[in-house]
Amino acid sequence: MLRVASEVVASVPRKYNVTRILRYLVTMKNPDDTFKHVHWIYGDSGYGKQFAPFGAFDSGKCTATNCMDKYEEYGYAVGCQAVETEEYNYKRQAPATNCVPDDSPECVSGTWYSLPGACPHKTLYHKTDECEEQYPSAKCDQPDGSLTCTYNVRYAGQVELDELEGIPDYEKWWVDEDGPTGNIEYEKITDDGNGTAWWNERRNEERCNSRMAQVIALFGKRYPDLPDNLSNLATYFARPTKTTYRSSAAWALRQMDDRFSILRPDTVVLDLGCFPGGWSEVAVERAQASCSSSRVIGVDSTYMDPLEYHTFIQGDVAKQAKRP
Repeated sequence: MLRVASEVVASVPRKYNVTRILRYLVTMKNPDDTFKHVHWIYGDSGYGKQFAPFGAFDSGKCTATNCMDKYEEYGYAVGCQAVETEEYNYKRQAPATNCVPDDSPECVSGTWYSLPGACPHKTLYHKTDECEEQYPSAKCDQPDGSLTCTYNVRYAGQVELDELEGIPDYEKWWVDEDGPTGNIEYEKITDDGNGTAWWNERRNEERCNSRMAQVIALFGKRYPDLPDNLSNLATYFARPTKTTYRSSAAWALRQMDDRFSILRPDTVVLDLGCFPGGWSEVAVERAQASCSSSRVIGVDSTYMDPLEYHTFIQGDVAKQAKRP
């Protein structure tokens, strides 16, 4: 919420054209060297912190000082740091463990996390195949604490900023045929917005808590079949995952979606030439067709066995339909 308030909605148009808040469930296991690093040892325990130093990322590039040197020293470890609450009063929703005193700023503040991806010293559009091979991502299916397998990310839904703030159409809200309308969601200098009051009073704890509650409530509305808290989400996603598909090509689509997030909830997916159904299976899974308004439609001239949450149309898209 702090990042959205301080950077995304504080300009028109929104920074990077961000339109939504995404929720993920992250499982991580950092390398042993992170726990034993000399700079982080607690007393005589022999062990230190669970996380490496935080690495700030922008456009997929780590912008922290000596970023790559730190990754070579710690491994591709997940990093973290406490979020300042004086400027934006967003606090953690769950109590911190082993943190004393429990009412100190470090114990009640939110947390930034840094997840090192492939080729972390390059921006998104400058990551070559060679670079990604030399500096692979630490993301993997089952984090084991090895240098390049420290975290796993599971998509857990998204909510639109327009719906949260009650803006019918953002593009028409901030600019019209005559130019900019003067509307802006939030300005730090005045501590309010023009055209909406949703982000007003960034230091007001009650207002910040209310905004957080509205975000959680909207997730619950959009995804009624998904739990709304972290521990229950972890249990939900711990269910067995699909390991076989109707075609091996399904794994290629999974890899593309892991990288580009092309399959999203609340969308319509059209799979042309869908037989035998491998891609449609992935689309149903990744577009959350079972718990969102997504529709997955497959078309093929060859009959395909039914899939749950999937509509199959048998026909040839290359032939023009004849009106009766």
